[in-house]
Amino acid sequence: MENINIRRLKKELLTVLIIIQLFWPLVTTCRCAIKHPQQLFCTSNYVMTAKVEEVTLNYVTQEKATELSPLGSLATVTYYVQVHHVYRFERGKGRRRSIPRRTKIHTPGSLYDCRASLQKDKTYIISGDVRGRKLWVNSCDWVQNMATMTYSQKMGLMKLYEKNCRCQVKCCTGSQCKRKKSARHRNMCRMDTGIFSCYTNYGICEYEQTKGQRGCSWKSNPDIDRCLTTHGYQSGLF
Repeated sequence: MENINIRRLKKELLTVLIIIQLFWPLVTTCRCAIKHPQQLFCTSNYVMTAKVEEVTLNYVTQEKATELSPLGSLATVTYYVQVHHVYRFERGKGRRRSIPRRTKIHTPGSLYDCRASLQKDKTYIISGDVRGRKLWVNSCDWVQNMATMTYSQKMGLMKLYEKNCRCQVKCCTGSQCKRKKSARHRNMCRMDTGIFSCYTNYGICEYEQTKGQRGCSWKSNPDIDRCLTTHGYQSGLF
């Protein structure tokens, strides 16, 4: 009888371990909503290009240890960067007034908290929040190696994203993307999540006012047209 109970207990423990293995990634992995670089640019406190010069790992000390952040676990990561250019910086009450040539950017230590992973000696476009006098970034912000940026993204970064911040980019799927926009949604561009890379890589949601009509639509260019055609879509559909 005792052997039967032990076998049953082992079976139950094995089942629990399997369930934990299956669902652990779901509760420990950071998940970010699909967003266009223009959205991230316009909603961030700061946007800059910077080269990572040094990386410092900051561990939880005895004084700050908790059940969720045990002693010795990674608390935050600090990136020491050389700023090449600041494209956007929102000053606010209690915030720092400027971004110096060399500065620090902080990110959470845990991947669960959406840690942004940057490599030393690489140059990135970085957007994020200003909390007090500290710059923060996470993996849901616009963090991209400058070497991978498209021409459209560079144009957006230099002037077109800022110019069109009144426009909003909304995700849609399938037939939702084909519905005619109402007057209430005239300042919105739709982005099909099935082919979102066409829009994030090549799309700029542009505000125009012509012939009494005003609103936002995707700015046509050969790259986005080619990408949409490859996926069986037509430019200007959304």
